[in-house]
Amino acid sequence: MADIVLRHSEDDDDTQGVILAKGVSMAVLFCASMVCGMIPLVLAKRLRWIKADDASNLKSTNKVVVSLLSFGGGVLLSTTFLHLLPEVDHNIEDLQAAGRMREFDFSLAPFLMCCGFFLMYLVEELVHVYIRHREKKSGSTAQLVRNLSVRRSRANCEDKVAGDKRR
Repeated sequence: MADIVLRHSEDDDDTQGVILAKGVSMAVLFCASMVCGMIPLVLAKRLRWIKADDASNLKSTNKVVVSLLSFGGGVLLSTTFLHLLPEVDHNIEDLQAAGRMREFDFSLAPFLMCCGFFLMYLVEELVHVYIRHREKKSGSTAQLVRNLSVRRSRANCEDKVAGDKRR
């Protein structure tokens, strides 16, 4: 059997290995997130925590499902703030020091993170507007579990106020 000797020198620029490692890491994180994100749905279906009629309800009353979803959200937030944001900030500083990126009067990494957050929020609000428009047009509500958006929460508050005035 042939002996395999791995050699790595400090002069060796191994960008292909780094790119491969990042790609594999992204795929593993995606798969793990999908599996962990599906756990509450599978548990709810198998253990009959929710009924088909309750699927259109906006709020889940099951504390286990809510806890698992909250834990998953916390894991994503901690990954962003503790691991990704400092690395992005360090890489931006390296690029600015090398002269490959101009310097700004503010920290670019948190700014980019906020831009990404608000972009995703905008997409979510646009989806809610589209669904609401489609429901009004067809006259029926879709059997779809939705998160609260600004428009829905404002409409719910107005409905509650109108209901209180009738009493």
